[in-house]
Amino acid sequence: MTSTTYTVGLDVGTTRVKAVTFDSLGRAVAQAERPTPWRHDPAGIEMDAAELADVVRTVVGEAARAVPRVV
Repeated sequence: MTSTTYTVGLDVGTTRVKAVTFDSLGRAVAQAERPTPWRHDPAGIEMDAAELADVVRTVVGEAARAVPRVV
């Protein structure tokens, strides 16, 4: 039986939050992305940590779902 290791990379940028799943040879096998959750109001621009955490969980979960699982 052959085992493959997968790694999920995360990039939190100023415009997008992106997660990419790579196989053990470094090939991208899946990815997901969402806009970075900035809030614009008269006082300026800010980001809520809980909103960012939700976006991170979403993109990592979507990118990781492409990995086969052994049950």
